[in-house]
Amino acid sequence: MRDECGCSLAVAPVRADGSLDYPAFERMLEDGADVVVATHASNVTGDVYDVARMARTAHEAGAAFVLDAAQTAGTLPIDMGEIGADVVCFTGHKALYGPQGTGGLAVGGDIELPPLMVGGSGFRSFEERHPDAMPESLEAGTANAHGLAGLAAGIAYLDRIGLETVSRRIEGATSRFLEGVRGLPNVSVLGGSTRVRSGIVAIVIDGMDSALGAGRLWSEFGICVRAGAHCAPLMHEALGTKESGAVRFSFSHRTSEAEIDKGIAALAFVAEGGSRV
Repeated sequence: MRDECGCSLAVAPVRADGSLDYPAFERMLEDGADVVVATHASNVTGDVYDVARMARTAHEAGAAFVLDAAQTAGTLPIDMGEIGADVVCFTGHKALYGPQGTGGLAVGGDIELPPLMVGGSGFRSFEERHPDAMPESLEAGTANAHGLAGLAAGIAYLDRIGLETVSRRIEGATSRFLEGVRGLPNVSVLGGSTRVRSGIVAIVIDGMDSALGAGRLWSEFGICVRAGAHCAPLMHEALGTKESGAVRFSFSHRTSEAEIDKGIAALAFVAEGGSRV
Protein backbone atom coordinates (compact mmCIF):
# COMPACT_ATOMS: atom_id res chain seq x y z
CA MET A 1 0.00 0.00 0.00
CA ARG A 2 2.90 2.34 0.75
CA ASP A 3 4.63 1.59 -2.53
CA GLU A 4 1.59 1.24 -4.79
CA CYS A 5 -0.96 3.60 -3.26
CA GLY A 6 1.26 6.26 -1.70
CA CYS A 7 -0.05 5.92 1.82
CA SER A 8 2.17 6.76 4.77
CA LEU A 9 3.31 3.92 7.01
CA ALA A 10 4.53 3.96 10.61
CA VAL A 11 5.71 0.92 12.57
CA ALA A 12 5.29 0.83 16.33
CA PRO A 13 8.60 0.16 18.12
CA VAL A 14 9.32 -2.98 20.11
CA ARG A 15 11.76 -3.01 23.00
CA ALA A 16 14.69 -5.41 23.34
CA ASP A 17 12.64 -7.71 25.58
CA GLY A 18 10.00 -8.09 22.87
CA SER A 19 7.44 -5.83 24.54
CA LEU A 20 5.47 -3.33 22.51
CA ASP A 21 6.19 0.29 23.38
CA TYR A 22 2.55 1.27 24.00
CA PRO A 23 3.24 4.95 24.81
CA ALA A 24 5.15 5.32 21.55
CA PHE A 25 2.35 3.55 19.70
CA GLU A 26 -0.19 5.93 21.19
CA ARG A 27 1.91 8.98 20.29
CA MET A 28 2.06 7.75 16.69
CA LEU A 29 -1.71 8.09 16.45
CA GLU A 30 -2.06 11.56 17.98
CA ASP A 31 -2.56 13.12 14.55
CA GLY A 32 -5.06 10.46 13.47
CA ALA A 33 -4.85 7.44 11.18
CA ASP A 34 -6.98 5.44 8.80
CA VAL A 35 -6.04 1.87 9.67
CA VAL A 36 -4.14 0.18 12.48
CA VAL A 37 -3.00 -3.40 11.90
CA ALA A 38 -1.65 -5.42 14.83
CA THR A 39 -0.63 -8.98 15.46
CA HIS A 40 -2.39 -10.72 18.33
CA ALA A 41 0.76 -12.66 19.23
CA SER A 42 4.32 -12.53 17.97
CA ASN A 43 5.26 -15.48 15.80
CA VAL A 44 8.82 -15.15 17.13
CA THR A 45 8.39 -14.84 20.89
CA GLY A 46 4.81 -16.05 21.31
CA ASP A 47 4.01 -12.99 23.44
CA VAL A 48 0.30 -12.08 23.32
CA TYR A 49 -0.25 -8.33 23.14
CA ASP A 50 -2.93 -6.15 24.70
CA VAL A 51 -4.87 -5.75 21.47
CA ALA A 52 -7.99 -4.43 23.21
CA ARG A 53 -5.94 -1.46 24.41
CA MET A 54 -4.58 -0.99 20.89
CA ALA A 55 -8.07 -1.13 19.41
CA ARG A 56 -9.32 1.57 21.80
CA THR A 57 -6.40 3.79 20.86
CA ALA A 58 -7.02 3.17 17.16
CA HIS A 59 -10.70 4.05 17.42
CA GLU A 60 -9.94 7.20 19.41
CA ALA A 61 -7.68 8.22 16.50
CA GLY A 62 -10.47 7.54 14.01
CA ALA A 63 -8.83 4.40 12.61
CA ALA A 64 -10.22 0.97 11.87
CA PHE A 65 -8.50 -1.83 13.79
CA VAL A 66 -7.39 -4.96 11.94
CA LEU A 67 -6.27 -7.93 14.03
CA ASP A 68 -3.85 -10.53 12.68
CA ALA A 69 -4.85 -13.69 14.55
CA ALA A 70 -2.65 -16.11 12.60
CA GLN A 71 -0.91 -17.23 15.80
CA THR A 72 -3.93 -17.31 18.10
CA ALA A 73 -6.93 -18.59 16.12
CA GLY A 74 -7.42 -22.05 17.57
CA THR A 75 -5.34 -21.50 20.69
CA LEU A 76 -7.00 -18.54 22.43
CA PRO A 77 -10.59 -17.26 22.53
CA ILE A 78 -11.12 -14.30 20.18
CA ASP A 79 -14.15 -12.09 20.68
CA MET A 80 -14.25 -9.31 18.07
CA GLY A 81 -16.66 -7.24 20.12
CA GLU A 82 -14.71 -7.56 23.33
CA ILE A 83 -11.42 -6.73 21.63
CA GLY A 84 -12.91 -3.99 19.47
CA ALA A 85 -11.58 -5.44 16.22
CA ASP A 86 -13.18 -4.28 12.99
CA VAL A 87 -11.53 -7.05 10.96
CA VAL A 88 -9.90 -10.30 12.09
CA CYS A 89 -7.56 -12.13 9.71
CA PHE A 90 -6.64 -15.75 10.31
CA THR A 91 -4.85 -18.56 8.56
CA GLY A 92 -6.11 -22.12 8.46
CA HIS A 93 -2.89 -24.11 8.44
CA LYS A 94 -1.67 -23.39 11.97
CA ALA A 95 -3.69 -23.99 15.12
CA LEU A 96 -6.94 -24.55 13.19
CA TYR A 97 -5.40 -27.71 11.65
CA GLY A 98 -6.52 -26.91 8.11
CA PRO A 99 -4.52 -27.29 4.89
CA GLN A 100 -2.10 -24.68 3.63
CA GLY A 101 -3.67 -22.05 1.41
CA THR A 102 -6.75 -21.64 3.60
CA GLY A 103 -7.82 -18.85 5.92
CA GLY A 104 -10.35 -16.10 6.19
CA LEU A 105 -11.45 -12.62 7.16
CA ALA A 106 -14.08 -11.87 9.78
CA VAL A 107 -15.36 -8.45 8.74
CA GLY A 108 -17.41 -6.09 10.88
CA GLY A 109 -20.66 -4.78 9.50
CA ASP A 110 -19.43 -1.20 9.10
CA ILE A 111 -16.40 -2.15 7.02
CA GLU A 112 -16.48 -2.15 3.22
CA LEU A 113 -13.63 -3.95 1.51
CA PRO A 114 -12.89 -3.72 -2.21
CA PRO A 115 -12.04 -7.09 -3.75
CA LEU A 116 -8.39 -7.95 -4.30
CA MET A 117 -9.36 -9.52 -7.62
CA VAL A 118 -12.56 -10.35 -9.48
CA GLY A 119 -13.60 -13.25 -11.64
CA GLY A 120 -16.91 -14.87 -12.46
CA SER A 121 -20.28 -13.42 -11.59
CA GLY A 122 -20.99 -15.65 -8.61
CA PHE A 123 -24.61 -16.00 -7.64
CA ARG A 124 -25.64 -13.29 -10.12
CA SER A 125 -25.13 -15.45 -13.17
CA PHE A 126 -26.74 -13.09 -15.69
CA GLU A 127 -24.72 -10.02 -14.74
CA GLU A 128 -21.52 -9.03 -16.45
CA ARG A 129 -19.69 -7.92 -13.34
CA HIS A 130 -18.54 -9.51 -10.11
CA PRO A 131 -21.11 -9.26 -7.26
CA ASP A 132 -20.59 -6.51 -4.71
CA ALA A 133 -22.26 -8.29 -1.77
CA MET A 134 -20.26 -9.92 1.01
CA PRO A 135 -18.76 -12.46 1.13
CA GLU A 136 -19.00 -13.23 -2.57
CA SER A 137 -17.40 -9.91 -3.48
CA LEU A 138 -14.12 -11.15 -1.99
CA GLU A 139 -14.27 -14.66 -3.45
CA ALA A 140 -13.22 -14.59 -7.09
CA GLY A 141 -13.33 -17.60 -9.37
CA THR A 142 -13.61 -21.19 -8.21
CA ALA A 143 -13.44 -21.66 -4.46
CA ASN A 144 -10.75 -23.85 -2.88
CA ALA A 145 -13.50 -26.25 -1.87
CA HIS A 146 -11.32 -29.20 -0.84
CA GLY A 147 -9.05 -26.93 1.19
CA LEU A 148 -12.00 -25.31 2.93
CA ALA A 149 -13.46 -28.74 3.67
CA GLY A 150 -10.20 -29.60 5.38
CA LEU A 151 -10.32 -26.36 7.35
CA ALA A 152 -13.90 -27.10 8.40
CA ALA A 153 -12.79 -30.54 9.59
CA GLY A 154 -9.99 -29.00 11.62
CA ILE A 155 -12.37 -26.55 13.28
CA ALA A 156 -14.84 -29.36 14.00
CA TYR A 157 -12.03 -31.32 15.64
CA LEU A 158 -11.22 -28.35 17.88
CA ASP A 159 -14.88 -27.89 18.70
CA ARG A 160 -15.04 -31.49 19.93
CA ILE A 161 -12.04 -31.00 22.21
CA GLY A 162 -13.02 -27.52 23.32
CA LEU A 163 -10.96 -24.37 23.02
CA GLU A 164 -10.65 -24.06 26.80
CA THR A 165 -9.05 -27.51 26.98
CA VAL A 166 -6.73 -26.71 24.08
CA SER A 167 -5.64 -23.40 25.65
CA ARG A 168 -5.02 -25.02 29.03
CA ARG A 169 -2.89 -27.83 27.57
CA ILE A 170 -0.83 -25.45 25.43
CA GLU A 171 -0.25 -23.16 28.39
CA GLY A 172 0.87 -26.14 30.48
CA ALA A 173 3.24 -27.40 27.79
CA THR A 174 4.74 -23.96 27.27
CA SER A 175 5.21 -23.37 30.99
CA ARG A 176 6.87 -26.76 31.47
CA PHE A 177 9.33 -26.07 28.66
CA LEU A 178 10.11 -22.57 29.93
CA GLU A 179 10.78 -23.85 33.44
CA GLY A 180 13.17 -26.41 32.00
CA VAL A 181 15.20 -24.15 29.71
CA ARG A 182 15.48 -21.06 31.87
CA GLY A 183 18.87 -21.15 33.49
CA LEU A 184 20.41 -23.56 30.99
CA PRO A 185 24.02 -22.61 30.24
CA ASN A 186 24.46 -20.73 26.93
CA VAL A 187 20.69 -20.50 26.34
CA SER A 188 18.70 -17.26 26.23
CA VAL A 189 14.90 -17.16 26.00
CA LEU A 190 13.47 -14.39 23.82
CA GLY A 191 10.40 -12.38 24.79
CA GLY A 192 8.38 -13.16 27.86
CA SER A 193 7.19 -9.59 28.30
CA THR A 194 3.53 -10.61 28.50
CA ARG A 195 1.67 -12.88 30.89
CA VAL A 196 0.25 -15.07 28.13
CA ARG A 197 2.13 -16.87 25.33
CA SER A 198 0.62 -18.50 22.29
CA GLY A 199 2.50 -21.81 22.54
CA ILE A 200 5.78 -20.55 21.08
CA VAL A 201 9.19 -20.26 22.75
CA ALA A 202 12.20 -18.94 20.82
CA ILE A 203 15.73 -19.32 22.14
CA VAL A 204 19.24 -18.31 21.19
CA ILE A 205 22.24 -20.59 21.79
CA ASP A 206 25.27 -18.45 22.57
CA GLY A 207 27.83 -18.50 19.79
CA MET A 208 25.80 -20.80 17.56
CA ASP A 209 23.86 -19.92 14.43
CA SER A 210 20.22 -20.88 14.75
CA ALA A 211 20.32 -23.03 11.62
CA LEU A 212 23.12 -25.15 13.09
CA GLY A 213 21.32 -25.52 16.40
CA ALA A 214 18.05 -26.52 14.75
CA GLY A 215 19.87 -28.90 12.42
CA ARG A 216 21.50 -30.69 15.31
CA LEU A 217 18.25 -31.00 17.24
CA TRP A 218 16.72 -32.69 14.20
CA SER A 219 19.62 -34.87 13.05
CA GLU A 220 20.73 -36.06 16.49
CA PHE A 221 17.45 -36.12 18.43
CA GLY A 222 14.62 -36.11 15.89
CA ILE A 223 13.26 -32.81 17.24
CA CYS A 224 11.80 -30.54 14.57
CA VAL A 225 12.01 -26.79 15.23
CA ARG A 226 12.12 -23.68 13.07
CA ALA A 227 15.28 -21.62 12.75
CA GLY A 228 16.13 -18.27 11.21
CA ALA A 229 14.19 -15.03 10.92
CA HIS A 230 10.65 -16.48 10.89
CA CYS A 231 9.57 -13.94 8.25
CA ALA A 232 9.86 -11.27 10.95
CA PRO A 233 12.99 -9.21 10.26
CA LEU A 234 11.81 -6.15 12.20
CA MET A 235 11.23 -8.21 15.34
CA HIS A 236 14.69 -9.77 15.09
CA GLU A 237 16.20 -6.31 14.68
CA ALA A 238 14.45 -5.23 17.88
CA LEU A 239 15.56 -8.37 19.74
CA GLY A 240 19.15 -8.07 18.54
CA THR A 241 19.04 -11.47 16.81
CA LYS A 242 19.30 -10.33 13.20
CA GLU A 243 22.63 -12.09 12.64
CA SER A 244 22.04 -15.36 14.49
CA GLY A 245 18.31 -15.79 14.10
CA ALA A 246 16.50 -17.88 16.70
CA VAL A 247 15.46 -21.47 17.32
CA ARG A 248 11.69 -21.62 17.78
CA PHE A 249 9.89 -24.41 19.60
CA SER A 250 6.13 -24.71 19.03
CA PHE A 251 3.68 -26.65 21.20
CA SER A 252 0.18 -27.95 20.63
CA HIS A 253 -2.41 -29.49 22.91
CA ARG A 254 -1.05 -32.89 21.88
CA THR A 255 2.55 -32.26 22.94
CA SER A 256 3.34 -34.72 25.73
CA GLU A 257 5.38 -34.08 28.86
CA ALA A 258 7.87 -36.72 27.71
CA GLU A 259 8.37 -34.84 24.42
CA ILE A 260 8.90 -31.58 26.27
CA ASP A 261 11.45 -33.14 28.63
CA LYS A 262 13.26 -34.71 25.68
CA GLY A 263 13.43 -31.28 24.02
CA ILE A 264 14.85 -29.68 27.16
CA ALA A 265 17.52 -32.38 27.54
CA ALA A 266 18.47 -32.19 23.86
CA LEU A 267 18.75 -28.42 23.96
CA ALA A 268 20.95 -28.59 27.06
CA PHE A 269 23.20 -31.16 25.37
CA VAL A 270 23.63 -29.08 22.20
CA ALA A 271 24.11 -25.79 24.07
CA GLU A 272 26.78 -27.27 26.33
CA GLY A 273 28.81 -28.40 23.33
CA GLY A 274 28.00 -32.10 23.44
CA SER A 275 28.15 -34.12 20.23
CA ARG A 276 26.73 -37.44 19.06
CA VAL A 277 28.74 -37.42 15.84
